[in-house]
Amino acid sequence: MKIFNRFLLLSLLILTSCKTHFVATSHDKQLYKITSNNQKDTLSEIEKYLKPFRDSLYLTMNEVIGEAMGDFIKEKPSGSLGNLVVDAMFADDGCQMTDGRKVSGALTNPGGLRIHQIPKGTITKGKIFELLPFENELVIVEVNGKILKQWMELIKNNGGWPITGDITMLLRGLSNYQDDATYYIATNDYVANGGDNCSFLIPCKKYSTGKTIRSLVIAFIQKSKIIVPNKTNSFPQLGE
Repeated sequence: MKIFNRFLLLSLLILTSCKTHFVATSHDKQLYKITSNNQKDTLSEIEKYLKPFRDSLYLTMNEVIGEAMGDFIKEKPSGSLGNLVVDAMFADDGCQMTDGRKVSGALTNPGGLRIHQIPKGTITKGKIFELLPFENELVIVEVNGKILKQWMELIKNNGGWPITGDITMLLRGLSNYQDDATYYIATNDYVANGGDNCSFLIPCKKYSTGKTIRSLVIAFIQKSKIIVPNKTNSFPQLGE
């Protein structure tokens, strides 16, 4: 073992002592000028590549899907823009349970609406992408009356959310919560998974629809063709 160690040390000394050091004795440099022609040629190649994608995107986003007969505004507690979204969520067949169980309503958090207005006039598909840029899915959440009451209290304490369906009767005091009753509420997957301070929904059973909120709104407008702002306030105790 000692002989091996001495051999290893000797080898390292030889390798390090025999290392050749190279020193540059001269250098040559050359500058390459980028002219406008070079830039134009490069950009034209990029443009050629991107043009089919850009043209396709332009056609898709500028497709007219309907007409607004008035301004749709995002405001609390409800607002016509928020009402448009939840009406589209609740109107779709995907909001119904496959075994016949009834969905009591639909709601969404105001933060999910990313623009404040859809003005009167033609509505393009691109405008709905601006309104709902995320791939949020419509999810049906199964809650008992106790959890639903907690949910409604949170919404009221935050100045109101867009909401539609039979659950508005609960908010108006025209119906009572039954703690042991089961309710099915349609919302987006962000809220269903505990977002926007809804952590109490995390343990709840959820049913996926496989449909994005954005696609539902687009389909709703395309089917309606002409839409009128719905200013119905689901929170009379807050807004009236």
